[in-house]
Amino acid sequence: MIYDDIVIGAGSAGAVLATRLSEDPDRQVLLIEAGNDYPSAQKTPAGLLATRRVPFDHDWGYTAEVVPGRRAPYPRGRVTGGSSAVNAGLALRGLPEDYDAWAARGNDEWGWDTLLPVFRQIEDDAAGDPAFHGTGGPTPIHRTPRELLAPVHAAFLQACLSLGHRYTADHNAPDSTGVGPAPANERYGMRISTALAYLGGARIRPNLTIRAGCVADRVLLDGTRVTGVEFVCDGVREEALARRVTLAAGAAASPAILLRSGIGPAKELAAHGIEVAADLPGVGTNLLDHATVAINLNGTAGPADPAAPYWENVLQWTASGSSDRNDMQSMLVHNTAQPALRLSASLMLPRSTGVLQLADRSPHTAPDIRLNLATDPEDVHKLIEGLRHLSAIAASPELALHHDGSAIFDDGQTLPVADLSERFADLDTATEHVVNTVFHYVHLAGGTHMGPDSDPDAVVDQRGRVRGIDGLRVADASVMPTIPRANTHLTCVVIGERVAAWIRAEQ
Repeated sequence: MIYDDIVIGAGSAGAVLATRLSEDPDRQVLLIEAGNDYPSAQKTPAGLLATRRVPFDHDWGYTAEVVPGRRAPYPRGRVTGGSSAVNAGLALRGLPEDYDAWAARGNDEWGWDTLLPVFRQIEDDAAGDPAFHGTGGPTPIHRTPRELLAPVHAAFLQACLSLGHRYTADHNAPDSTGVGPAPANERYGMRISTALAYLGGARIRPNLTIRAGCVADRVLLDGTRVTGVEFVCDGVREEALARRVTLAAGAAASPAILLRSGIGPAKELAAHGIEVAADLPGVGTNLLDHATVAINLNGTAGPADPAAPYWENVLQWTASGSSDRNDMQSMLVHNTAQPALRLSASLMLPRSTGVLQLADRSPHTAPDIRLNLATDPEDVHKLIEGLRHLSAIAASPELALHHDGSAIFDDGQTLPVADLSERFADLDTATEHVVNTVFHYVHLAGGTHMGPDSDPDAVVDQRGRVRGIDGLRVADASVMPTIPRANTHLTCVVIGERVAAWIRAEQ
């Protein structure tokens, strides 16, 4: 059988693609997923449904070099729904400026005015302003009302207000900033991944085939024309033929699949003995993630109840002297073990970029991910300001009632909260601390970024078509030329919707 479309990866974008493409009953669609597939919410493990905690039992087992010489686990969801099935559920859109910046780089079909109707289409947000929000879409949006916040989360919100931040009821409004209830892709306490939101209603279609537990190795080519996919199921190599193939395996796996297929920098391919099908130097470059620093505190009320929300608010703010609105994000997380409280500050518009390369030719070997966080001086400056701001929140009268006065850092150091301001006032000390403790936000983007012909490193055009290869597309976070100032899930859903519409329109 020759499929019309093969989609590799059933995550935030891939499940959307397979669902939308299979709405055409005359189109045969194969969806290949490396992880398990759970056909209904009733058959889905409780950990994948509970929004109160992040599960780690459906994971790829990747690691990433956070800064040169320091590696750390890099969780990615290996299951239908992908990382949307294991994420924290924070459903932020990004700012209009993020997408207008994509358009300014030669991707004119990705500007904010074009994307807003798609963001409205994908959501069910009855509480939002109808000028900017939609109802009846596949992704429900929930916010905890201010009057129902748990005491520690109410204290975080009040501390932010006391420090001069304004209250915002809708972080997805285009002009939003400040602190307020965080939007979540959940309903009745259940994490609504794309496996539930999209595939849930599509599985009964006779023209949609889902192959789970199958690891994609490479795309098959006849010269410069894609003909199908080679993958491994239960240790057995198989091939599936198709007229079109779309990689939606995520910013870690999609570049790796391209490289194993002979699509990428010729020098790297030669080092692995891979024949070059298309010399695209941008594959694996321009890798991006939101860099994070944090302060941990022993909660006086003890660890959180596992059934209680572990976050309820988000603070979006602008670093001093920055011309980039909302380039910082802060949260308080209440964990189930001491130190129970974690204050984080994340740089949402980083300048530092990383690279992704093959470790070897096997599809079962994790790619070599090197994030190079905090290598740009401006990034370090903003992360230092993040630490200083967290210190003020920790020392605030509102939050001081909820911890014992000790700050515990990720590198093992412990200091009195009262001494944090003095410690981070010294630039050299603060810089060293950032380099030693900066962490990723697991929002991997880039690696196959889109752009016009004038961009020599662009791997795909703005409709996701791989340069030099007919019938092959990429549609996931790897095509982002810059990373949005938001958790990336909703943007990936929009990418899936956009590319699926273009594929259908071209038929």
